Amino acid sequence: MSVIYWPANLKPLDVTLGEAGRAVSGGRTLSGVERLTQSDAGFWRMSLTFQLRKSAHILTWRAVLAQLGGRAGRIIVPAFDCARSPGATDFRLPALSVPHSDGAPFSDGSHYLGRAYNVSFAAALPARATAGVLVLHDTPHAAPWPGMYFSVGDRLHIVRTAGPVSGGQCAITFSPPLRAPAGPASVIRFDGARGTFRLAEDEGGIATLARLQAADLTVNFVEAV
Repeated sequence: MSVIYWPANLKPLDVTLGEAGRAVSGGRTLSGVERLTQSDAGFWRMSLTFQLRKSAHILTWRAVLAQLGGRAGRIIVPAFDCARSPGATDFRLPALSVPHSDGAPFSDGSHYLGRAYNVSFAAALPARATAGVLVLHDTPHAAPWPGMYFSVGDRLHIVRTAGPVSGGQCAITFSPPLRAPAGPASVIRFDGARGTFRLAEDEGGIATLARLQAADLTVNFVEAV
């Protein structure tokens, strides 16, 4: 089954995004003590709330559900966090015209106005790596901040720590681990970070429409690992 993209005309009102599965427990002992072990094998959970107010919105969402076919389908969803991307926090970066996640512009042909943040890994990294060195192309002053989302290909990550910039490079740690090997040629996005998800439940996303054909809908996703 092919991977689809989040439709540009469905803009969420609320976004909840966080890692799950980060702690492992063997349960509580007879004395009530619980020993927890931190794991790096977490995965993303995402909840989106959006409005279905027009027929175009309703038909678009029905098409998404039909194409996903329940939990088996995969969808690439933006993190919807542009306000905290490097382009939003550092206005010394050059301006950049950014389309929707599927490459489409607005109806008048215009794009979002973002800021160019061109980075790459300094060396090859194996799958399950949680640390690497970023090369800051053209913007050697603009280091990422801990807490920023970024994607490698279509896999979402978050910066845990970021070291000082030295020689146009910055060492970072991140989670969850890389899902596949990555290297200098890998596409890294801080502006427009996105992840690959699937519905958390087969019946998720079914809208109950009022008589005037309107609904507020909350849909839950989990990372498709």
